[in-house]
Amino acid sequence: MLVKAKNMSPAAQRRATLTKEDKQAWYSSFLWYAKQQNYKHGWAYHKYIEAMSCAPNGLKQVVKEPLPEAVRWITSRNIRYAHRRDK
Repeated sequence: MLVKAKNMSPAAQRRATLTKEDKQAWYSSFLWYAKQQNYKHGWAYHKYIEAMSCAPNGLKQVVKEPLPEAVRWITSRNIRYAHRRDK
């Protein structure tokens, strides 16, 4: 599939290149992080939507070790949230 990257958002670029197994790994990473932080499953659901711009329909709620890129994405969002609160 040939895609013009300049017209796509980062989430769209990420979503276009991922297989269903990769998407499951991202969702499982969010579920793992939510469990570690004592967040509800809804947190993982909404973070997945924020990262991928689509709902995790058809994916299972399986908690697995997180992907490094998913952890980096979560960390970047936490930093963004902290800076936004400081203003």
